[in-house]
Amino acid sequence: MKQNLKCFLILIGLSTRVFSQDVNLLNTQQSLVYLNPSFAGSNGNFRLQNNYQTDYKGVYPFSTIRSCADFYVKALHGGIAFSFLHDNFNKGLQTTSMASLAYAQHLAFNKGKLKVIPSIEASYFKKQLDVNSISFGDLIDLRNNNIWINPGTLPQPEKTIVDVNAGLLVNYRTLFAGVSVKHLNQPDVGLTGSYKLPALFNAHFSYGFALHAWSDVNFSMLYSRQKDKNRIQCALNIVTFRRIVYGMGIVYGNSTPFINIGYKHKYFGAQLLYQGNPYVLKQAFKSNSILEMSLSLNLANKNDYSKAAFELW
Repeated sequence: MKQNLKCFLILIGLSTRVFSQDVNLLNTQQSLVYLNPSFAGSNGNFRLQNNYQTDYKGVYPFSTIRSCADFYVKALHGGIAFSFLHDNFNKGLQTTSMASLAYAQHLAFNKGKLKVIPSIEASYFKKQLDVNSISFGDLIDLRNNNIWINPGTLPQPEKTIVDVNAGLLVNYRTLFAGVSVKHLNQPDVGLTGSYKLPALFNAHFSYGFALHAWSDVNFSMLYSRQKDKNRIQCALNIVTFRRIVYGMGIVYGNSTPFINIGYKHKYFGAQLLYQGNPYVLKQAFKSNSILEMSLSLNLANKNDYSKAAFELW
């Protein structure tokens, strides 16, 4: 019975991580194309953003690695982005590897001050389940002659999926506002039967302004909805001496705050983010906390660098 209970709990964890929720990267300024494919090429030149997120001490530990390179193609007046993501759930019990290609068409108005950028993105990803690490025990309870698990619903060890995303971004000076929709084709991702992945809707906003000659402020908001789940995230970041980044934010719904600190150079940046319960900071990095690290390379168009100073890439 203990074996069957263990299997049941594992399947619940899989359903939470795999079936209904996408990976949530908290530092949206360091994962722009993941937030909205319309950010492809938005710095006017070349950009590389790398992310690592982990909750290795949680009930269901996970780690996510993501890398994205995007660049602007002058001849096309558009941006192209190549992304790779690898997600490891519960120490290799279930892994997801995804490769994506995005194209964003940059439309300029008002002498280039206003930009409207629609985009499309295609992803190919593979989900793999280590069925050998799941112990199902006896499928039949001999005392009551009840079947614990229907053999016909045993999970598949592997599944490949094609996914389609789209976005729209409006940029005026240091204001960015956009929407994106992931899983437009609602692919079947079920490992224990058919399950259509619900579309994920994102609406986001960010605005940067100079506090004084050597300090900039960036405020951002994100609203997400997937099926019947809503998520609101707000963040405030300050860049002092155009180099030191520090800030904080909160995710409404679970009321969990996060803090971040980092260094921002003209061409590269690094940030560390921690999310956890503020009342148990003495237990930080031990349980129920998320660590997120970001490294970026930004070769921005020199004409856009003053604007880029308000962005935290």
